[in-house]
Amino acid sequence: MSYDPLQEENQASRSGIPSWVWVVGISAVVLICCVGGLIGTFVYLNQNADELFGDVGATLEAAFPTAVVPTGTPTAVAAQPLATPDIVATAMASFEESPETETEMDGLMATAMALFPAGSNEGDMLATAQAMLTAVPPKVDAPTPQPTLTGYDPYVEEFDRDGEWDLGEATADDGALEAEAYITGGVLDFTVQLPQAVFWSTSKNRLGNGTYEIEMTAVDGPLNNGFGLLFLGDDDTGDYYMFEISSDGYVWIGFYGGSGETVIALVEDGWFASDAVKQGLNQTNLLRVEVDSGTLEFFVNDEEVASIRDFKLLEGDVGVFIETLDEGDVRVHFDNLRYTPRP
Repeated sequence: MSYDPLQEENQASRSGIPSWVWVVGISAVVLICCVGGLIGTFVYLNQNADELFGDVGATLEAAFPTAVVPTGTPTAVAAQPLATPDIVATAMASFEESPETETEMDGLMATAMALFPAGSNEGDMLATAQAMLTAVPPKVDAPTPQPTLTGYDPYVEEFDRDGEWDLGEATADDGALEAEAYITGGVLDFTVQLPQAVFWSTSKNRLGNGTYEIEMTAVDGPLNNGFGLLFLGDDDTGDYYMFEISSDGYVWIGFYGGSGETVIALVEDGWFASDAVKQGLNQTNLLRVEVDSGTLEFFVNDEEVASIRDFKLLEGDVGVFIETLDEGDVRVHFDNLRYTPRP
């Protein structure tokens, strides 16, 4: 028997609900489930954000450190972030002080941009540039600037008058004579009777950069002695530079601090031999020192014996001294002290 679809008994039964209603209903159910899932996820993350992401802030902070705002003093200041204008201002100040750093800054910015792919967050790039900028070490090859001291008057002392120099006698507690200094016959006649001692007399002037000269003649006592010029001194603290010779042909250059509490040889290990010294008694030796803001050049009878760089003292008094060694009774005539300031 053939199949006739047009006959009623061969046709499928149908319900009273159209098929499009089923499609819409099922789609609505799926959409509601998705939205509900998203809402549930959001609520969960919101309630557990601290636990899930508590270390993210610390990680980002470590990756992009804040900068310390420089001040005019070495006192440490609290760290605080630099805004974009501050970064630009810092870079511009660096360019003004050292123009050759402009190429370095271009390289830094290029490196910062290379660290992030195109379209990266601008804040991250700025933070990286900031961190790299503040990490650039300062240049250390240039010497520390030293003050330039000027305004000094020439000074000449021919020792034809007492003036302000320390003169007279120094005695021990028992009254024994230790040293004496007088201006007589156009010289400063200076004697130290005590062995292993240092006595000095100063002019009460404040001088600085320039040329210092003194003529000295040992007239009595052992050849194993010391006598010379002190300069850039401070009577209150007892700090001086000392330049001395001995009558047996040696030179000593150093720093004498705290009236002898600190003694530092600035050339070799102390006394060193020099053919520039005229040896023996009644031989006049000319000492000269050229001072230029920490550069010190030393001459004996116009022959250079040493040149150093030292910044302990930059200005101060000038004077003369005698150092006795194994024996006392060293007598020296000092004459024609001259100071000529640098122009």
